[in-house]
Amino acid sequence: ASEILQTAVDMAASLEEWALLSRAQDSLGFVVFTMGDVERAKDLAVGSLDAARKSGDIERMAGALMNYADFQETEQAVQAMLEESLGLFRQAALPIGEATCLLNMGNFFHSQHKFDQAQACYEQSLAIYRRLNNRWGIANDLANLGNIFDRTGHPETAIQYYQEAIQIEREIGDRESLSIVLFDLGCIHMLSGLLELAGQELRQGLVEANAAQVERIRQMTLIALADLSWRQGTFRRSAWLLGPLQETRLVGREVWESEALPLFEKLRAAMPAAEMDAALAEGAALGVDGVIERLLQEA
Repeated sequence: ASEILQTAVDMAASLEEWALLSRAQDSLGFVVFTMGDVERAKDLAVGSLDAARKSGDIERMAGALMNYADFQETEQAVQAMLEESLGLFRQAALPIGEATCLLNMGNFFHSQHKFDQAQACYEQSLAIYRRLNNRWGIANDLANLGNIFDRTGHPETAIQYYQEAIQIEREIGDRESLSIVLFDLGCIHMLSGLLELAGQELRQGLVEANAAQVERIRQMTLIALADLSWRQGTFRRSAWLLGPLQETRLVGREVWESEALPLFEKLRAAMPAAEMDAALAEGAALGVDGVIERLLQEA
């Protein structure tokens, strides 16, 4: 795909088709970013914005600005670019672009823990997506609003948003997003003490994450199920679920230290060392794929 897109970039540049060049650079930038080449993706975003400005195409300038905002180093620069992009989408009367930009602004404010501003952006975006009957956008905003209400201490409201998002995601077949929302919903119910319901939702989410190969959610669900087993008093199973993650730290240092390590230490205090080590070793030997396969067979 990258070779084809590079050819499109070269051809558009040679013909000085600036709007086409900008689109091709954005598409190529997305591909190389997913391949891990962040610097090249950033260079392509710069080129896309330059080409968009040369084209005079308002829609293309708005899109290029929205894309380039992801590569800014300061909060002020990100916010300024997103606001400029939003203004252009509104100037051009392009509601789908406006909704998408508002969604991105909501994500930005959410990442900065500015929950009131994030909520306002998501709600504006949701209203537009509903008007357009864009079901992917509706589900995305509903899930994001669920996250906001969960983070701000309103789990019952969060559950309502999550459940509506889940219904749409099932209808449109968005298994990746569905796995994430089922994980979030299961965690809320687990923390509320509804352990059986939480287990059902987490296992349903694991089925979706496994089908869509959403690796982070597969691993995070193993941690959540290990926590659930701890709460149910099945310590050996909890350690077994942590086994492959403890061995490889696949979830990353931050997640391991904030989510898995406290549970690991509680298990170490509650179980005989030999029993825990045996359970961890059994899980590690199976690996993430093997443990998930066992769980799905149980279901």
